[in-house]
Amino acid sequence: MGEWHAVILAGGNGSRMGGDLPKVLNPICGVPMIRLMSDAIRKAGITDTVVVVPDEHEDIRAVLPEDTQFAIQHSRLGTGDAVLRSLDLIDKGTDTNIVVVNADVPLLKASTIRSLLEVHLSSKAVMSLVTATGSFSESLGSISRDDDECVISITEGDRLSETVKHHEINVGLYCFRVDWLVQNILKLKPAESGEFYVTDLVELARRGKEKVADLKLEDKTEAVGVNTLSELADADELLRARIRNYWIDRGVYMMDRRSVHIDWNVTIGSGTSILPNTIILGEASIGGDCEIGPGSFIRNSHIGSHCKIMSSVIEEAIIENSVDIGPFSHLRGGAYVEAGVHIGNYAEVKASRIGQGTKMGHFSYMGDADVGSNVNIGAGTVTCNFDGDQKYRTIIGNNVFLGSDTMLVAPVEIGDRSRTGAGAVVTKDVPEDVLVAGIPARIVPKSD
Repeated sequence: MGEWHAVILAGGNGSRMGGDLPKVLNPICGVPMIRLMSDAIRKAGITDTVVVVPDEHEDIRAVLPEDTQFAIQHSRLGTGDAVLRSLDLIDKGTDTNIVVVNADVPLLKASTIRSLLEVHLSSKAVMSLVTATGSFSESLGSISRDDDECVISITEGDRLSETVKHHEINVGLYCFRVDWLVQNILKLKPAESGEFYVTDLVELARRGKEKVADLKLEDKTEAVGVNTLSELADADELLRARIRNYWIDRGVYMMDRRSVHIDWNVTIGSGTSILPNTIILGEASIGGDCEIGPGSFIRNSHIGSHCKIMSSVIEEAIIENSVDIGPFSHLRGGAYVEAGVHIGNYAEVKASRIGQGTKMGHFSYMGDADVGSNVNIGAGTVTCNFDGDQKYRTIIGNNVFLGSDTMLVAPVEIGDRSRTGAGAVVTKDVPEDVLVAGIPARIVPKSD
């Protein structure tokens, strides 16, 4: 295939997106759109990538692989000027080709990029591009063809007259033979706006009787560009549909799939069911044979296999196998739940480890706690972990029984196999194998 490079054009400011975030950093399914494009290029087999960015681009640099190179476009003079800025970082060998793509077309697939590479090489073209047919934004360039159905020009959106019928559009993905590109890019003329358009290279190639190849998209959703918040929402919705279908094809069942929202970096095991109105975001993983939902929210968490999470919120947590949670419970940052734990309704766990086989039925809070195995956490039990200034830890041993409405005033430790009476307020460490009760809790002597 020769040597291949990729150039991602990311110099736009996204003025129609609102806010100060660069357009290409707006997330789609939890991933900045520039990263989606970068990953698609790598999956297509191209690892040498140059991203053309504005002067202020540190935030863009932070989300891309470390080996990405950056070319600065100091003034926004259009796509032709942006490609010119990238050429200093690209090998100029006669066997070198480059892929150029707009960063704001984030739904392009790696398979489409690979197909364009094949068309470009097999046709021996100096330039190849991707087109799509359908109803699209009027800002996209319009394709013109001759009687032989060859592409002869691309008319940019700001040059279109009202009489032009807008059926076939330029998607914004190109291949170039680098030696030809170097010889011709400086021949581009500025538009009325002062910008130089990379699309004008089509006419330059035709004028020089050079081959221009094209690939028509079969899936026109790949052509969706993002220039407004409305288009961002459209792209997010389309990619989420792809994600759902991907996991369904791999053995994940979704009842009412359109009410389920799954981010790009989520993984789900076969045999799992995702019930309606469930949202799974960020770097989340779910094992096999689980039941998640209805109405569950999971973010940046790991859930093992054979778990059931009903109508609950799981954030920054780790859950081992065979755990059931909910309805209406909340696991917060730093929660770690070992295998076989039951957490019922209206319970909260934060920065705590819950030992294997422990039962936390309802209306309880474990914060900054280390809970042993096979512990009974009675209804209304609370770790009083904050004194208004600092947080303190509670340590609960194995096989402990905490009676209803027990208050554990941290820092405090409960020994193995000990018990607390209902309503006990524990302010001092409790040794092993005793019963404590009262306010403050005291050891209850064993009767003869």
